[in-house]
Amino acid sequence: MQSSMDRMSTGGWCRAWMRSALRAAVVVAVIAAPAAALQVAPADTLGAAADSSRAVSPRGAMLRSFLLPGWGQLAAGSPTRAGVWFAIEGADVYMLTRTLRRLGDAKDRERGLVRFRSDSLNGAMAQDTALARRLADPLAFDSAVSAGEEVRNIRNLVESREQQRQDWITYTLFFTLLSGVDAYVNAQLVDFPVDISLRHTTEGAFVLSLRVPLGGPASSSGRAIREAPAPPPHRWWRS
Repeated sequence: MQSSMDRMSTGGWCRAWMRSALRAAVVVAVIAAPAAALQVAPADTLGAAADSSRAVSPRGAMLRSFLLPGWGQLAAGSPTRAGVWFAIEGADVYMLTRTLRRLGDAKDRERGLVRFRSDSLNGAMAQDTALARRLADPLAFDSAVSAGEEVRNIRNLVESREQQRQDWITYTLFFTLLSGVDAYVNAQLVDFPVDISLRHTTEGAFVLSLRVPLGGPASSSGRAIREAPAPPPHRWWRS
């Protein structure tokens, strides 16, 4: 009964993790989509110059992120994001390794208990001919071995560990894919000129400002841009 409750608790915890992961994917998509929509396509020569000035191509950043967590973000010039992804995927790999080790230990204990239970039944059958006749069938003997309480408990534990292994494999693959997508988007928008500033006013409020070039005279980087008027400050917190 306790083992069943543990599996239910583990399943609920795993589902909560998956919901959190899906929310993270939605946040990445929501953040990346508006910036990509605002990007102005430059002329062919300017586009070639922009591509050549990138430290890494979007595809290269994605492949790097698949090979090593955070490598793609680091190559694209985002060390903070690289550290975050390295920590997330490192935690996934650690938990997967830990679960595999605990699963191996549980299987070793299962084999030991089954061997002990089998030896005990064989000894009892040698002294009780009626029991020997009843357990002569291999299926009946296996059922008798499985009927032991300790054997049932350890097999329930093995089943729980196998479910945890499947969950952590899923999480590791999911976050690896999400990290690759994030590295691709990050490398794609690395030269997109967006100015975001946060300042503290004398009135005790924080003001967040966002400036996005929309086209116009040539900028210092060679791209034709025109700075849009800054929107009125939005005070999202006041002391």
